[in-house]
Amino acid sequence: MHPLGSPEEREKYAEWLRSLKVGDEVRYDRNSWGSSRLWTVTKIAKITPTGMFRLADGALFYSNGRGRGDYSYRCLLPVDEAFKAEQARKNAIRYLNDYDFSRLSSEDLLKVLEIVKSYDQPSEK
Repeated sequence: MHPLGSPEEREKYAEWLRSLKVGDEVRYDRNSWGSSRLWTVTKIAKITPTGMFRLADGALFYSNGRGRGDYSYRCLLPVDEAFKAEQARKNAIRYLNDYDFSRLSSEDLLKVLEIVKSYDQPSEK
């Protein structure tokens, strides 16, 4: 489901927009440059009589999901389970990149090493 996808995807996106209510969680891309996306996750604070979405962070989006003003190149997207799983994975990687493994006991460190090494083994076919 994406506003720039196939006609079926665009219709699914339009249906999703029509289903939104105050308090629903949504997201939008807060950086338009580069390959790494940074998402803003917020809630719908108000839906105007014309169908515009005012978000809890102050951003304003048209009824078609496109941003207004400084947000004009952005679009609203759902905070679905796939997005949550992707964000949890990225957060875990970021956490582990910064973790001081010297704090672990030798036993626990060897357990972590065993898990990591299991991904380096060639898979059996």
